Amino acid sequence: RDAAAARGAAAPAGAEAGMAGRKTLETLSAADAIVDALDVARHERERIDAHVKKKARMALEKASMPSDEKKDADEKATRREDEKKLRRLFAGDADSEDEHDVASMKSDSDDDDSDAGGFASGAFGTNESYPKGLPPNPLLMGASPERYALRALENVKAADLERAVLALPFSSAAALLEFLGGWLERGEKTELTCRLAALIVRLHYAQLGATANARGTLLKIRPMLRARAKAFRDVVGFNLAGLGMWAARVEETAGALGGGGEKRA
Repeated sequence: RDAAAARGAAAPAGAEAGMAGRKTLETLSAADAIVDALDVARHERERIDAHVKKKARMALEKASMPSDEKKDADEKATRREDEKKLRRLFAGDADSEDEHDVASMKSDSDDDDSDAGGFASGAFGTNESYPKGLPPNPLLMGASPERYALRALENVKAADLERAVLALPFSSAAALLEFLGGWLERGEKTELTCRLAALIVRLHYAQLGATANARGTLLKIRPMLRARAKAFRDVVGFNLAGLGMWAARVEETAGALGGGGEKRA
């Protein structure tokens, strides 16, 4: 700021204080990986929620139908599904068939409304985060969408994590803030989630306050942040007290042994 004033230019207010950040290749690569993971996780969570809502709506409609109409509706739905599968199987070359569609057809053939409490199983393995009838995304490698996003953050080096979050656009930062709420509820990576939440709020405070969804997310995670941070601090304090007592006991034992040796001498 002083150098800018000496040149006759007006430096922006608050330019004398701020978080230093330097975009390197590793930082930008880490930011891209985080953005990609957040996009995939958000898309898969929306797929799961939409599938669950569709199943619930179909179950309500089926329950409200008379028995004859219910039977006819089941037969029509079965015929429609068979027609869709046949069209997908015989449309185009077999070599260019999308593996994800094949897995979807296989999963749909095994689907039954009476097994709504099960989880997805298909050509890409099983994933308990997906309801039965919805093929899991192989990119998640058996993890839930939330765990997949958290894994992307864990893979970033600690030295590059803060600068990578600095490089995130606001939409990705807001999405990351929503995932932080879920991680806090399950108590996963408390120190990491608290650091990221504080950093995102410091960076995008004005935009978060002006966005209705972001304000709701902040109000949701604020009590969880305090509770998790307090619990983590209590654990660290207990461990430090235990280490202090252990060190004192070791010193006493060493002093007693040293005193006995001097007397014998």
